[in-house]
Amino acid sequence: MRDDDQALLIWLERLPVEALARLLALRPESLEPPWPRHLRALAERIGEPAAVTTAIRGLPTPAVQVLRALAALPDGATSQALASFLGLPPDDPDLARTLTTLADYGLAWIDAGNHVRQPRGAVDGWQRPLGLGRPLAVFLKRLDFGRVKQLARTHDLPLNGGKQALTERLTAHLSSHDRLADIVATGPAGIEDLLRPFVWNRPVGAAPGIRSYAPANVPETPVRWAADRGLLWYQDWDLAEMPREVALALRGRDYHAPFDPEPPAVATAAVDTRAVDQTAAVAAGHLLDRVSALLDLTARTPLAVIKTGGVGQREIKRVAKLLRCAEDEIRILLEIAFGAGLIGEFDNAVRVTPRQAQWAEGGPAQRYAALAQAWWTSPRSALRVSEGPRPAALADTEYGEVGVAVRRALLVALARLPAGTAADLTGEARTIAEYVRWLCPVYPADLVDGWIPSVAAEAQLLGVIAAGTVSSLGRALAAGGDVVTTAQGLLTVSCETALLGADYTAVVTGPPSAELARVLDRLADRESRGTASIWRFSPATVRKALDEGFTVERILADLAAIATGGLPQPLEYLVTDTARRHGEIAVTGVACVIRGSDQPLLAELATHRKLAKLGLHLLAPTVLASGLPPEQTLAMLREAGYYPVPAGLDGISTIRRADQPRAGRKERENRADDTGPKSATSAAPRPTETTAAVPDPRLLAERLRSAPVPVRLSETETRDLIARYTGHQRGVIAGQLQYNVTYGVPMRVQAKLEDGTKTWWALRSAEVEEDTLIGWCPELHDYRRVRLDSILQVHQHWT
Repeated sequence: MRDDDQALLIWLERLPVEALARLLALRPESLEPPWPRHLRALAERIGEPAAVTTAIRGLPTPAVQVLRALAALPDGATSQALASFLGLPPDDPDLARTLTTLADYGLAWIDAGNHVRQPRGAVDGWQRPLGLGRPLAVFLKRLDFGRVKQLARTHDLPLNGGKQALTERLTAHLSSHDRLADIVATGPAGIEDLLRPFVWNRPVGAAPGIRSYAPANVPETPVRWAADRGLLWYQDWDLAEMPREVALALRGRDYHAPFDPEPPAVATAAVDTRAVDQTAAVAAGHLLDRVSALLDLTARTPLAVIKTGGVGQREIKRVAKLLRCAEDEIRILLEIAFGAGLIGEFDNAVRVTPRQAQWAEGGPAQRYAALAQAWWTSPRSALRVSEGPRPAALADTEYGEVGVAVRRALLVALARLPAGTAADLTGEARTIAEYVRWLCPVYPADLVDGWIPSVAAEAQLLGVIAAGTVSSLGRALAAGGDVVTTAQGLLTVSCETALLGADYTAVVTGPPSAELARVLDRLADRESRGTASIWRFSPATVRKALDEGFTVERILADLAAIATGGLPQPLEYLVTDTARRHGEIAVTGVACVIRGSDQPLLAELATHRKLAKLGLHLLAPTVLASGLPPEQTLAMLREAGYYPVPAGLDGISTIRRADQPRAGRKERENRADDTGPKSATSAAPRPTETTAAVPDPRLLAERLRSAPVPVRLSETETRDLIARYTGHQRGVIAGQLQYNVTYGVPMRVQAKLEDGTKTWWALRSAEVEEDTLIGWCPELHDYRRVRLDSILQVHQHWT
C-alpha cells in the first residue's frame, strides 16, 4: 500500500460512524457489490483514479478549484499554504466549507500536522493543473549526477551533497519570484517573448533549436539560453516544457489560483408558487395519461423498429397522430417508458413488458414516481440532437454522463433561487446556464449549454420544472426525497369525472385521472388539452371500442361511472345505435379461393376426405374458400387426383406460355420487396438493470467500523499459508488458490462440508485470513467463509 493509501486508511479509521456513513452515501461505488469488507478495501476502492474522477465530476466549481490548487502545490502542503496560494486568509470560512465538502467525499482531508492529504487518484489525476507543467524534480530525475551539478554550477549554487540535495536546492532556487525575475532580466533579447506563452497559456510549446548546440563564438539563442538554465526542458522534436515551479515564479507574487465560492447571479422574475405546483400537477397528470395511452396502444399493436435499430420517424408520426401528441413528446414518452422497464424490444418490435401490469396496478403517485426516477437516472436524452438528421427513438438518442450532470445541476440551480422567483429558460441570455456551468465545471461549457434546452423541455413535460422554476416534485427528486408522498399531494387534484354533453362531447375541467383518461380515450377522440380537456364521441370512436371487444353494456356502464350530471340521451342513442349496426357485415379471412364451372365437382371437393386439411367451405355454387395458401392448396388437389391451375383475381390462368418472356432478376427482386415490410433489426442495446440490494450506508459504516483490518500478506506469505492448510500433496490446488487470491481472479471452489457433502461456491475478491478463504459470493449476495482444509477443487470462473 502506498503512503497516500496508508494515509487514507488511517484517516478512515479515525472517522466517526456518522461521517463514515456520509462518505459511503456520497461515494455510491462503495455500496456496489461486492461492498468492502473492511476499511482497507474501502480505501483502495475510493482511492482508485477512476472512482476519484467520477466523484470529482459531481463537485461544484470551488471544490474543483481547490483540488486543482492542491495538485499544483507540493505534496503534503499545509492548509495555510493552500490558503495563501488561493489568496485567502488561513481562517477563510468559504475555504473551510469547501475542505469539509472534499472531506465528506474522501477527496482531501487535514491530518494531525495540518497537512492537506489526498488519495492517490486525486494526486495523480491532474496532468496540467492550472495550465502548469510537471514539477522540476521530474526533469532532474532523468539527468545523471554530473549534469545536475552542471546546472547547479550555472546558477552559482553550492555543489555539496548528493543528487537529492542538489535537486531540492535547484527547486527552491527556481521557485523564488525575485531570483527568477533577476535571472530572466539578464537573458538575451526576446527571452520574455519566448517564455510568456509557457507561463500563461500552456506548459508545452514550440521551441525551435532546443536540441541544437551553438559554437562558442556564436551568441546564444533565447531557446538555448533558457534550456541551459533549466527554464525550458526538451519534450519532443522542437517542443519544450516549462517546469511547474518556474511558471509559478514567473507569474509573480500577485498571482493566486482562482477560487469562486459563490455561484453567478441569476436574473429572476416573480412567480406564484401555487401556480407552479398547479402547472406541475397538470403536467404530471398529462404524463400519466399519455404514458398509459402509449402502453395501451403498444399492447394492442407493437411498435415496429427499423433496420438500424429503434423506432423510426414514420412510426413516431403514426403514434403521435393516434395519441394526439407532438412527435417530440412521443420520443420522450418512449424513452421514459423504456427506462422504467415498461416497454422493451422483442422479436423486432417494441412491446409492453410484464412489469407494465404491475405498474398499472399502482396508484397515480407510485406510477408517477417510477417514471420520474427513470428519467432522473437515465443517461439518455430523447430531444438532444447534436447534428445531422433526427435519429430514431430508443436507439440513436444522445447518450452520456454530461446529460445526467446537467439534469441534476439545472434542478439544483433552480431550487436554490429565492422563494417566489423564477429564471428565464428560453431567453437569449439564459443566465441560468452560468449557474449550471458553475455546478458542472469539469465539462466543456459549450457542451453543458447544448444540453440545457433539451433537459429543460423534458423536465417541463414531467412537471419537474414549471414557469421557469422547480416544482415540489422537482425539489423532492433533486434532494432524493419521497417523490411518492409529494406526488400524492399534487395528483389528488386530478378529476375522476367528466361533464358529458348532448353534443357528443366530454369536458374535464382539470387534469384527468389516468382511469378517466383511459375510458375517454377508448370511446372518444381528444380535441384539446390543458387546464380543460375536451373529448368528442362519434360512431367511429364507439365502433373502435366495440371492435376491441367491449360490449354495449360495458360501454354504457363506464360512461355512467364517469358522468358528472348523468348520461345524456343523445349519447346513449349513439352508443346503442352503433352497437345495433355493429356486425351487420362480416369479413372472413381466407388463404385462397377455388373456382370452377362444374358445380357437382366443387361439391365433391368440399366433402373429399383427403382434402379435409384445406377446410373447404362453399361460398357460392362455383366458389370454394380454402384455409391454406394457393401453393399448398394446388399441391393437395393434385395429390388427390385433380388437375387445378393457378389463376389471378380475374379468374384467368397465370400459367405462362413457354415462349413468353419472364420477368428479369431485378424485377423479381423489386416484386419480392413489395410483398410486405422489410424485417427490422432489434433496437440498440439498453443498459441492464441491477436487482442487487444496496446496503444502508449507516449499517455498512457500523459494519466497517467493527471489522478488523487484516494484515496484508505478500505473495510468498499467501502461498505458504495456503500450502500449510491445503496440504503439500495438493500442490496444484495451492498454486491455483495463491494465484487467484494474489491477482483477484474470480473462482469456483469445491468444499467438503461437515456432514460430508460436497458443494461449489463462486467467490470474488477473495482473501486469506488464518485458515479461512473469504470471498464475495454472488449467490448469497454476501461474503462466504470457506475453510482452506475443506477445499477439494479450484477453477477460474470469469463469468
